[in-house]
Amino acid sequence: MAYPGIFLGQKRPDDKQRLKSVYYSEICKSELRRYDRRAAMCIENIFYKAKKLQMKLLLGQSQIALRKCKLGDRTLTAGQLKTPEGLESLISHDEGFSSGETKWIHLLRILGKLIDHKEYSDEELDNLTWEEKCRLIQSDPVTCARHFDYQFNTFLKEFLMSDISPLGKLKDWFYRVEYQQRGSPHIHMLIWLENAPVFGIDKDEDVTAFIDQIISCSKPARFNYPQPPMRCTQILHPLDDDTPDTVIRNRKQLWKDIKNKLNDLKEGKDITFDQLLEELDISEHTYTLVIRSSLNCPTIFLKRNPNELRINNYNSACLHAWRANMDIQFVLDVYACAMYIVSYISKAQKGTSELLRRACAEAKEGNANIKQQVRDIGNKFLNSVEISAQEAVYLILQLPMRKSSRSVIFVNTSPPAEQVELLKPLAEIEKMSDESEEIHSGGLLKRYVERPDILQNVTLADWAAWYDSCGKQNHKKSHKKADIDNFPVETGDGNNDDDL
Repeated sequence: MAYPGIFLGQKRPDDKQRLKSVYYSEICKSELRRYDRRAAMCIENIFYKAKKLQMKLLLGQSQIALRKCKLGDRTLTAGQLKTPEGLESLISHDEGFSSGETKWIHLLRILGKLIDHKEYSDEELDNLTWEEKCRLIQSDPVTCARHFDYQFNTFLKEFLMSDISPLGKLKDWFYRVEYQQRGSPHIHMLIWLENAPVFGIDKDEDVTAFIDQIISCSKPARFNYPQPPMRCTQILHPLDDDTPDTVIRNRKQLWKDIKNKLNDLKEGKDITFDQLLEELDISEHTYTLVIRSSLNCPTIFLKRNPNELRINNYNSACLHAWRANMDIQFVLDVYACAMYIVSYISKAQKGTSELLRRACAEAKEGNANIKQQVRDIGNKFLNSVEISAQEAVYLILQLPMRKSSRSVIFVNTSPPAEQVELLKPLAEIEKMSDESEEIHSGGLLKRYVERPDILQNVTLADWAAWYDSCGKQNHKKSHKKADIDNFPVETGDGNNDDDL
C-alpha cells in the first residue's frame, strides 16, 4: 500500500510541517507529471490516487450538502439553527473524434523514449506489432491522456478555428470526452457553423451541396456498417403513410435483399453504381423507394461507391490533421440534435440512478449522521463505477472532460416549495439575532427578485445570461481552490499520505 518502489519507504511531510499548505490533489499532479516516471507508470498507484482524491472531494462536497435544505412552506430562524436539535430537525425533513494512439507515430516515439529508453526510427515504429504498440500505450497512461488532451485542443484551436476553416467558420461548439471499452478517450462534439444552410428552410439541393463541400466517404478511410451506395449525395424522406400494405411488404423484402447483398460484399466491390443495380436486378427509382421505406425521418445519404460501404463520414483536411477515426454528420433537425445530446454528450454511467437510489435508502436506514450518510452514498458509487487508467488520469490531473464556446449557468426552475437553498455558514448564523430569518446565502434567484426597477421586464433566462455578474469568468472568487458555491472542493484535513 505504501508503494516503496516509488517512494522509497519515505513518508511525506505532514502538512503542518510545510511552509505552505498543499492540497492532496496538487501532490498527485506533481507526482504524475514529474520527470521521474515511476509514479506515472504504476497503474495501481494511479487508481489508488483517483479513489482517494474522489473521496476527499466527496467529503468537501458533504460540507456543502450539510448547508443545503428544502424548506417548502416552513420558516426557519437563526435561533433554531444554533442548536443541535434544530439542525437534526432540518436534516430529518430533507426530501465523434477517437484516439488513434497505435497510429500516432509521434506519440509512440515519445513513449519509446520514456519506457524503452530508445530512440525509435520511423521504420522501426512502422514495423512494431499491435502487441508492442499496446505495451507502450498501456505502460504510461498519464502521457497518453495528457497527449490526447493537448492534441485535441491544439487541433481545435490551431486547425478547426484557424483561417483554414476546413469545416467552415465555427460559431459555437461543445465537446465531451468519453472512453472506449479499450480505455482510450474519444470526443463527442457539436459544432455550429456560420452561414450553414438550414434543413426545412433552404432547398435540399443547397443542403447537400454544402455537405459535399465538407464531408466525404471516399477511400482510403474505413469503418462502420455497410451503407447503401448512392450516385450522388441526397436527403431521402420517408414515404407517405398511405402506401398500400402489399407494397410495403414487398419493399421490406427488397430492403432485406439489398442489405444481404451489401453484407456479402464485405469490404466492398470495385464495380460501378449501375453495375450494382444490375446485380440487384432493380431500377434506381425502385432502389431509392426501397431505402425510403426503411426511414422514419429525413436522412442524409452521401455519394458512395459500392467499394466504400464501411467508410465513416469524414472531412479530408481534418483526417490528415487528426490521423484517427472520425464520424462527421450534418444535423437535419432540432430533435435529432437534442437526442444526440441526451444519448451521447450528457449521458451518465448506465444504472447509476438506481444504484444511488438504493444507496440513499440504505444510508437512511442506519443511525449515521448526515455527513456519514453522504460519505456512504459516495463510497457506494465510487466502488461500483468502472473507469480506465486514462480516465483516472483525467480525474487526478483535473483535465477538462467537457468544454464549450459558451459558459453554462445552472438555473433552478423547480417550484419555490421544492427549491433547495444554501444556508449561510454556521459561524455567521451564530452572530445573527435569534429572530432573524435571513439565514440563506444569496443566489441567482434572489438577485433576480431584487433586480432594479429598470430591469423588471427582463426574463430570468436573460437575467442569468446577460445581467447577473456572479458566476461569470471575470467574477473574482475569494479562494483559488473554490467551487461554484465559493467553498473549497477538497477538505483541508491534512491527510496527504497515500492511505485512506
